[in-house]
Amino acid sequence: MKNPLKVSQPFTAHSNELLISDSEHQSCSSPSPLMASTVSIITSLLYLTTTLTTHSSAQSIGVNWGTSSSHPLPPDKVVHLLKSNNITKVKLFDADPLVLQSLSGSGIDVVLGVPNSMLRNLSSSKRVAESWVHDNLTRFVANVGDGGVRIQYIAVGDEPFLQSYGEQFKPFVLGAVTNIQLALIKAKLDSKVKIVVPCNSDVYTSESGLPSKGYFRPDLNKTMAPLLTFLSKHSSPFYANIYPFLSIHQNKNITLDFALFKPTARALKDGRKTYKNSFDLSFDTLVTALSRAGFPDMEIVVGQIGWPTDGAVNATSNIAQHFMEGLVEHLQSKAGSPLRPGRSPTAYIFSLLDEDLRSISTGNFERHWGIFTFDGQAKYQLSLGQSKRSLVNAQTVEYYPARWCVVNNNKDLGNATASAHDACSVADCSALSPGGSCANISWPGNISYAFNSYYQQHDQSADACNFGGLGLLTTVDPSVDNCRFDQGTLRILHSILPCEHAHQQSEIRDDLIEFIRSEAKLVVEDEIADKSVEEKLLVLQFLVRAFALSGDVRSCLALRYEALIMRDRECVNLDWLQVEYNEWLAFAKDSLQNGYHAIAVQVCENALKSVQQINHRSDSYNVVVDEIKDLKDVAVALVASHSVQAQATKYLNNKKRKEIQQNRKLEPESKNSQASASSVFRDGIKRRNRHQLLRLQSSTTTPNSSVCL
Repeated sequence: MKNPLKVSQPFTAHSNELLISDSEHQSCSSPSPLMASTVSIITSLLYLTTTLTTHSSAQSIGVNWGTSSSHPLPPDKVVHLLKSNNITKVKLFDADPLVLQSLSGSGIDVVLGVPNSMLRNLSSSKRVAESWVHDNLTRFVANVGDGGVRIQYIAVGDEPFLQSYGEQFKPFVLGAVTNIQLALIKAKLDSKVKIVVPCNSDVYTSESGLPSKGYFRPDLNKTMAPLLTFLSKHSSPFYANIYPFLSIHQNKNITLDFALFKPTARALKDGRKTYKNSFDLSFDTLVTALSRAGFPDMEIVVGQIGWPTDGAVNATSNIAQHFMEGLVEHLQSKAGSPLRPGRSPTAYIFSLLDEDLRSISTGNFERHWGIFTFDGQAKYQLSLGQSKRSLVNAQTVEYYPARWCVVNNNKDLGNATASAHDACSVADCSALSPGGSCANISWPGNISYAFNSYYQQHDQSADACNFGGLGLLTTVDPSVDNCRFDQGTLRILHSILPCEHAHQQSEIRDDLIEFIRSEAKLVVEDEIADKSVEEKLLVLQFLVRAFALSGDVRSCLALRYEALIMRDRECVNLDWLQVEYNEWLAFAKDSLQNGYHAIAVQVCENALKSVQQINHRSDSYNVVVDEIKDLKDVAVALVASHSVQAQATKYLNNKKRKEIQQNRKLEPESKNSQASASSVFRDGIKRRNRHQLLRLQSSTTTPNSSVCL
């Protein structure tokens, strides 16, 4: 790979000056008069045109936040996504300390999950329960007024009574609930935090299909009675997971229109009650079951409800949008159900994000419940209480370059199908299943899809596109119609701009950065897409200056890097774009100084490749190579120097210190908490993702504004 223009040569061969070169080092503090006046105008426009809008809050709607993903979004970005979409309630499936820390001070109400795998130990030992409460509640909720986590409920188990589980978890639920409650009392948190047990809708049934005949499964009688008594005693609601999508597959009498809240759907009569959708049908079946058990007034919370967008028949973004619109409208109307009119339950949408590591034992659609893709991009338009209709996408998402792995048609493809099966045994190929978005692509297109899924899941490693010599790397998008092949870089600006945190910067600076972002996004995506390399580099230079004036050093660095990558890519056709080793070396030093250790390692490798142009017999060659290798060794050591636990401690301490500094507007310090904005490096599998996030966020190096000078 090569870099922007050569540092030692002015852009004399063309009519423009050298772009993003290290000779200029792109000033972040000494802008040109033109740039200064431009941003001054932008700032004035902000004062004249920016108004504060107060979004209406959809208090009855929350989301489930699952993390079963090979490339999960960093927790801070997810919290920002929640707040951007005015989501005030979130349900978690476990107690991840990084997730809880990211929710600290957010004002978001949290349901904290206890995995089924922990029920046995929690049931058998009070000490284990006390330890769990201390580690996951006490240290997070103790100082809610000072920015702690608003944990309201502990969800004990995840559908532990699911019929397919048999006796695997059921015997331990009551014991776990009892011991956790005792631990809450001991920690003096019992008045703040309540216990619930999420149940799948298969815990209740109706042989006739009518709500008035609802009852709990007989095999749960000995467990459900004491559980309901416990919930009632502590004023806890009954958490039920309702899936209208599954109902149309399990019950032939329920039509798609009936599940989608369509007014034209044929209604169902149950005595004097009329049911117009499958949600109310299931909800009132539970109401009847509770009444039969002696708890007619127990509050019901819908713990999970949603509609998948791929992996099965009727699992599409269009149908999911219709369902979600109908659900949200129904809940916000406060119409209630026939048995509980005038009061809609709180409901948690399942799910916030797609999760490519979820079990598909019940169907390939399980990996596509998200209203957002795994990287936080909305699948369809939906209002969750915002003043505008569209969902707000996640910002500053990092991606690898846009590369795909496809089958090489020039090879003998006799073993291609077997290789594809091997790939799909590890990667996510659920879109290829019947009814999926890629079900109709023909051979060998489906082989390419499998190869690419494996390649992307393994961070675009060259070895991950081998397949016995059958794989071929390409920069041409192989997607066909609605069958989208996963790729690396989707949008430049989404991959290089810093994460927004209101508590880190002044309101005016936030508005300025947001304004520049939106304008820059339009320019880069729409206005210069077909322009020449020279014109694109000039635009990047302008944007670097704009972000520099807003004090955003990280974006300056990231845009410089984009320009380096652009030059490196285009120098094959344009020799004057070729990057010299000293440009890579200078950027590696800047990256290292500002905490981008992993990027510094990669840039050093690029420098070593570029240094091959020097005469190997010269004395300078060995000196340069040694310098680059020494710098790379330092970067590698910094990447691997601390354990995740040590980094987590530093991260938490840094965040507390930054919150104290926020009123002093110490911008360079505040920016240390942001993850790298490089468009080349996307976090890998979950372990690597967290390690990198912690490492970057715990960096104590103050960003150096001179890197954009």
